[in-house]
Amino acid sequence: MTKVSKLSNGICVNLEYTTSSVQTSSTSLSSITSSNITSTILPTSTTSVAEVCVKVEAMNPQIGVIDDIFIYPPSLDGYTNDLVPGQNGVDFPETELLPNITIVFSRVGSVFSVQVPPESQSNVNQIFVEFFNPQGQLINSITSPVNSPQLPDNLEVDNVLEIVIHLIATSDGQSPKNVTIDVIGCFFEGN
Repeated sequence: MTKVSKLSNGICVNLEYTTSSVQTSSTSLSSITSSNITSTILPTSTTSVAEVCVKVEAMNPQIGVIDDIFIYPPSLDGYTNDLVPGQNGVDFPETELLPNITIVFSRVGSVFSVQVPPESQSNVNQIFVEFFNPQGQLINSITSPVNSPQLPDNLEVDNVLEIVIHLIATSDGQSPKNVTIDVIGCFFEGN
């Protein structure tokens, strides 16, 4: 079985190809030989299964691709719903100048965007994001530009099960306020 993942026009496609030979009996081979055919071709059958995955807003609870969210400091774990864009956002305590947010997905996927969206009117102006595979190994880590709490537009990190978003700078030097997180990804069923 051959497994191929491709990205085309913003759609992730996971293809599985299975090939098998169809065996013929010795009597049919002898009848082919007696018909003066010099080459024997065994027919093959090919089946393919394609899973298509469209980019989704992972933070949307109705999408259902997040298994768990942890906020550091742990005293704010009860406020994870406030991280969803369009909600109030999370205000971190004044003593927490470098908090982080861990998002564990319910299945493996490709991540295309991570940001503190502008509409949240947060004071966060730079983030550092770590991407981990299902074995807990670091795949990649990326720091956003200064004064832009979003990763580059050409981002594509595959085989991601967990991300850790570090809020590393604010515009006023205070702890992060009004923080919401927007994550765009493609998550395959059954992974």
